[in-house]
Amino acid sequence: MLNSTHPVRRLLPTFGLLAVAMLLGRPVSAQTLTFDGLGCNLIPVAAPYIEAGFSISAGPTAAVGEELFQNCSGVNNPGIGVNFFADIGTLTRVGGGAFSISSIDLFNAFGETANVMFTGILNGGGSVMTTAGVTASLTTFLFGAGWDNLVSLQWDQNENASVVDNIHLSTSSQETVPEPATMTLLASGLMGIAATRRRKKRAA
Repeated sequence: MLNSTHPVRRLLPTFGLLAVAMLLGRPVSAQTLTFDGLGCNLIPVAAPYIEAGFSISAGPTAAVGEELFQNCSGVNNPGIGVNFFADIGTLTRVGGGAFSISSIDLFNAFGETANVMFTGILNGGGSVMTTAGVTASLTTFLFGAGWDNLVSLQWDQNENASVVDNIHLSTSSQETVPEPATMTLLASGLMGIAATRRRKKRAA
């Protein structure tokens, strides 16, 4: 048991502040999936498609090699679509890990009006859902609060030829769940701060 004059006991508040800084100071990296390397023809794209550390796959019913296709909205503005026999597209980080999404561009390759349902699978369990309308014109859909700390994003196009483009994502360079050592350090620091306050009150 450390007494109040022990040098380590005196440093506990400092350790606590350091742990808070470690938890709050994680660098965030932003990426945009532009699909600029794809063409504008309705031809298959090898699945999974990989860009900027993210993977896009599709399923479950399309033939192997025909799960994804490329198409353009306007002049040389390529995006990627899910074969309407597959229906469901899935976005994940290569190697796993959590991410956030802020917006996505959508258009329909056949000029139809339709809805696309998005489902975000949360790190640690649970999900969030929303629906976006799609037309022949490129439209930006904004995701609201709660679309962070995802481990995957799925979209169900309900048998329409919707295409996604310019997916704005962000990731943290560290895991979203604090390491046990950091949490121990934080708890020790908070205990030290509380002990320091009690000593000051008694001295007063």
